[in-house]
Amino acid sequence: MLPHFVDCRASVALTALSIGLFTSLGADAAQAGLSRVGDGVALTAHRAVYDLSLDEDEGSGISALSGRIVFESVGNACDGYSETLRFVTRSHDSSGKSVITDLQSSTFEFNDAFDFVQRTLVNGQEMEDIRGRAERSGAVSRVDLERPSEKSIEIEIPVLFPNEHMRTVIAAARKGEHFVQVDVFDGSENGETVSPVTTVIGEAHADATDPGEDDSAAVGMIKAATAWPVVFSYFDANSRMEETGPAYQMSGLLYDNGIMRKLHFDYGSYSINGRLAEIEFFDEDDCRAAE
Repeated sequence: MLPHFVDCRASVALTALSIGLFTSLGADAAQAGLSRVGDGVALTAHRAVYDLSLDEDEGSGISALSGRIVFESVGNACDGYSETLRFVTRSHDSSGKSVITDLQSSTFEFNDAFDFVQRTLVNGQEMEDIRGRAERSGAVSRVDLERPSEKSIEIEIPVLFPNEHMRTVIAAARKGEHFVQVDVFDGSENGETVSPVTTVIGEAHADATDPGEDDSAAVGMIKAATAWPVVFSYFDANSRMEETGPAYQMSGLLYDNGIMRKLHFDYGSYSINGRLAEIEFFDEDDCRAAE
């Protein structure tokens, strides 16, 4: 499960994607209590490592970039889902000056509660420390923040949490739907921001075994029946989608067990490729609640 990678959100150019039936899940999910849409989806406990490289630069000033993502997801519908992320990049400008950015995230999600911790360091100096808990009651969520400052806020629109968002997208893909639009709260941006997210889902790949640039041994370990090309577009909550376009996009191949590969991040002025380098699977507790 990886759409909330960057800025702790999963955060892409599949413009030739053929879109069939368009179904917005925003209103439907709200009427269903939002958290129930993806209940029939069980995610596989795993640890995935992705090697990062610069794809294109269109005026950002970045001349080279390398890095690594380490993502780990464990848990189930009975006990909740714990996820950790380490996203480290080293970028160079045309003068050779380098910047190391280190994003660290840890979350726990269970039913209508979401605990989150996010730290961002630049060249070893802490730039951001966000900690808090969100609890949902119907269409309203209360967020209690510990850092960067102690405060409580209310979100008065229906939202999904990140793991729940991924399961909702997979549930839609299994039904043959091609478009999902929801509001997501993931604790990013000081823990006070809701992100409108649209997901375009391509046609199912019944045999997604061609590794492409990904490690062939790692791809061979992914035992999933179906995969879909997907594009996640994240928008600024204060802007009009049709006028401004997304703040950033992420694309990849999403398997029906929640694993992603062939990652691509598009930030407008530059883009990054993410190559699946390693994958490890964990023993899972017997839980039938999500099946």
